[in-house]
Amino acid sequence: MMRFLWALALGATLTSAEAKLTFTKSFPESVPDYYRVVVHENGEAEYATAPDDPQPEKFKLSEDLVKQAFDLAAKLDHFKGESLEIRKKIANMGKKTFTYDNGDEHGSQTFNYSERQEAIDLLNIFEHISNTEQAIIELDRIMHFDKLGLMKYLLQVEIQFDRKELAEPTLLTRTLEEIAANKAYMDIARIRARLILTKIQNGASK
Repeated sequence: MMRFLWALALGATLTSAEAKLTFTKSFPESVPDYYRVVVHENGEAEYATAPDDPQPEKFKLSEDLVKQAFDLAAKLDHFKGESLEIRKKIANMGKKTFTYDNGDEHGSQTFNYSERQEAIDLLNIFEHISNTEQAIIELDRIMHFDKLGLMKYLLQVEIQFDRKELAEPTLLTRTLEEIAANKAYMDIARIRARLILTKIQNGASK
């Protein structure tokens, strides 16, 4: 009887398992040369820059962005259908892998370059998430070890924002507020941080 109940409980757990999408990119000539993004259906997400990273960055994504990602994965048959790889040979653009997991359901595809619009759109989402997380990581490093380089990097962040290359830019809010409020940083950098904050807030209110 106990074994039967345990089996039922296990079955319920598997049935209620939450879907997740995982994206990895390995490209030795880029910065970072490896990264992994995991997006759970409830919006919880992780970002790591090493395959064996024991403490990935954890954050929350908006419902809209999560829905976009999972809808695109569904259109790609959860990576179980036709190959995403382009048939003709092109230069190495990095090894990319999409993976979908939902209980016993699993799908995965690795490719260098794809012409499928859904794959391109999903790739952009993951790369833009990486851009945002990399900006947070790099700003934190510069704030502690390279204060004179802060203004230059903030300009880069602003350019990425203006080009819509940052996913969930509101994740940068706490870091930018810290820069704007800290008199240890150059005034021009603090002003730039406030300007980016205003752009982010105006964008979020639309």
